[in-house]
Amino acid sequence: MLAKFIESQGWTFFTIFIFLSLAGVALVVWRFLLNMFARSDLEQTLVQLESQLESGGAQAAYDYCNSEDTMVAKVFTAMFEVGNQGRIAARTAIEKKIELELLPALNFLLPYILVLAKIAPMVGLLGTVIGMIGAFSKLGNAGAEGSDPNAVANEIGMALFTTAEGLIVAIPALFAYSYFRQQVQKMEIDLEKAGYAAMDLFPKVFKQRNG
Repeated sequence: MLAKFIESQGWTFFTIFIFLSLAGVALVVWRFLLNMFARSDLEQTLVQLESQLESGGAQAAYDYCNSEDTMVAKVFTAMFEVGNQGRIAARTAIEKKIELELLPALNFLLPYILVLAKIAPMVGLLGTVIGMIGAFSKLGNAGAEGSDPNAVANEIGMALFTTAEGLIVAIPALFAYSYFRQQVQKMEIDLEKAGYAAMDLFPKVFKQRNG
């Protein structure tokens, strides 16, 4: 069965689609794991920060944020690190942290998943065109050499198989991209909320630190 499947499209396209399939699975799994570890509860972080501020002061709150490997905690850490320079410096540091570090990390691999979703059907279309060219070429030579139904069927089979495989790879990749992009947009909103929360907390934090 596998041998017939490979024969119908040739080793070249079979190898290409195997590679695209494995690459798609690897990218989706990798991105899923990144999203899982990137999640952070803003409300819980704020509760812990308030608790640390009350029990140990600003230094304890900073140590807590510095020990948490979450994106929301990194927003607060940016505020702590330059807060002594004033409110404007803290706001600028938070914006730079979000724009230059956290957002690129959130969008990591998404362009590659989208490119794969676009390339796979194009490769399938290329196989379709090559298969149909081969089929019509054999039909055109049928008058001189006699028609070979098996040869024509193989060329048409190549056209159909490559089209189907391109869609089989592209559809899940496009679905995964849309799903991950939606999650990233939610995380971006959380980061913006964290930035506002950090600035709301700023007077209390640096009043204690300077006190």
